[in-house]
Amino acid sequence: MPNGSIFITVLLGFSLTWRTDINSQVSCAARHFWSEETNWMHPFLIKAKPGFLEWCKGPTSARAYRREDDNLLDIIPVDAFRGGPWGFSNATMGMMIINTFNSEMFLPIHGPCIHLARLFCHYQSRFNFDFRDITDDGGVPSSIAHLYEIWMKRALLMNPGHLGPLHSPIDEPNGYHGAVFFKNLRQYADWVDKNRKPLQEVNPSGNFTLTRKFLQDNITSTEGKDMTPKAEYLQLASRISKLPNEIAGQIEDALEPFDDLGPAELTCNRMLSPSWWKSKLYSGDLIPWLFDLPEVFDVEDRMDWELLCRQLGQRDVFGPTGILNGHRHLENRHRIWRVLSSSRLGQMGPRRAGRAF
Repeated sequence: MPNGSIFITVLLGFSLTWRTDINSQVSCAARHFWSEETNWMHPFLIKAKPGFLEWCKGPTSARAYRREDDNLLDIIPVDAFRGGPWGFSNATMGMMIINTFNSEMFLPIHGPCIHLARLFCHYQSRFNFDFRDITDDGGVPSSIAHLYEIWMKRALLMNPGHLGPLHSPIDEPNGYHGAVFFKNLRQYADWVDKNRKPLQEVNPSGNFTLTRKFLQDNITSTEGKDMTPKAEYLQLASRISKLPNEIAGQIEDALEPFDDLGPAELTCNRMLSPSWWKSKLYSGDLIPWLFDLPEVFDVEDRMDWELLCRQLGQRDVFGPTGILNGHRHLENRHRIWRVLSSSRLGQMGPRRAGRAF
C-alpha cells in the first residue's frame, strides 16, 4: 500500500478516517476532519469479552426479547487516533489493533453511533425476532451483541483466509443509504469542496434545539379541521373498544414502526384522538429514531398529531416534499437507523476499491 494512502471506512454506515501513515500530504488534504463540526466522529472501539464466540453458538443467542446484551461487550474510549489498524491507543490499554486474527476483535465506531445502536436494539427487543433465521424476512438483529457479530463477520470476510491487521474498509452491503464514499481522502476532500457537506459528517446526536425548530415549523392546529371520523371508522373503533385489552394492544402494536407509508396514507381517518397519536410519538412506539422531541403541553388536543405522525412515516420523508427535508441531523440519524435495521448475518457488499458511492 503506498504511503499516504487513506480510506474512509464504513462500519455502521458512518465514516472513519483510516490511513496507513502520517505525512504532510495528509494534513493539507482534509483539514475539515479536525474541525469542531466533525469532533463527534472521534472513534471509540467496541470489543467482545472472552467467551463471546461460545455465547454465539448457544440457543439463547438467537433471540433478545426484552433483553439487553451490553454485558457481552466492552466499549473503549480512544485517547489518541492517528489512523490505520495500529492507530488506536488508550492511556490504560496502550495500542489497540484492528486485527482479524483475534476473533473477538476491536472494531471502530463513533460515540454517537454507539448510542444510536443501543436505542435501536432497545426498540427491537420488544419484538421476538429470531436472529438465526435465514429466511428472507428473518435474521433481524435486536441486540448490540447481534450487531457486533454482524460487523465482526464482515471484517473477517474482507480478506477470506488471510487474518491479520485490517487495512481495507469494511464493506457495507446496503449501498450506504445515500452517503458518499471515496477510497482516497484527497478525492473525498475535493468532492467536499465542490459539493455540500456530506451527509455522514452531520452529527446525528439528539439536539433539542434543532428538533424543536422542526416541530415548531411543522406541527399544525386542528382548528378548522373536520375531526369527526367517518361512520365506518366509528363502527370499527366501537368494536375495538369492546375487545380485551390484550387483543386491542396487539392491534395497536401492528402499527409499529410507523414507516414506509404511501401518499394515500397521509389522509387522517380521525379514528384515534390527537392525544393518542402524541403519546405514541413521544413514547418512541411509532417513530423510534425521533427521540429528542421537546415536550409540548396539549391537554385540549389542539395540535394535529395524527397528521404529523403520518407525515413522519412517509416513504420519502427527506425528499423534496418530505416533512424532514433540510433537517440534516435527523436525516443522518434516520440513515444510520436504516443501516442498522437492514443489517443481516452473512451479508457482504461488493468490494469498494476504486468506486464512489
